[in-house]
Amino acid sequence: GFSVPRDCDVLRWERRGDWSVYPEDHIGRTKGETRAVAVHPEKVPPEWSFAQDNSPMGSNDFRSTKRHIDWASLAYPDGLGAWVISDGNQHARAFVASDRIAFFINDWYGGTNCGLSEWVSNYGSGKPLAPGASIESSIRLRLARGIHKP
Repeated sequence: GFSVPRDCDVLRWERRGDWSVYPEDHIGRTKGETRAVAVHPEKVPPEWSFAQDNSPMGSNDFRSTKRHIDWASLAYPDGLGAWVISDGNQHARAFVASDRIAFFINDWYGGTNCGLSEWVSNYGSGKPLAPGASIESSIRLRLARGIHKP
């Protein structure tokens, strides 16, 4: 993982989806662009989509894991940013921290906070690690300007 300044808050990605069609504002869509914080007036009940619901760590769209990425980037609004180029075997997750935006690229998807039976049915039996084991990985990182894929 690495971090960028808080105003480097535009997340873009293309990924390999589990399905061929997603709703336009679905957090699992295969390509997209979102800002860390969705701009809308706070109302009860909410009048925005689940993707645009904010938390201190960013909107659901911004902080959700983008699985099986071909590429993902965190950039300033003018397009200058850090691009991660992958082969569909890595997953990206960004979130807002107190003084920065953190960006993690993982070879292994840790999943959700669900029960074991739901976990196994969605993601398999997992990847057990023995005490003292280590995990290694590498990423292809590129600094780039522009609103285009690398």
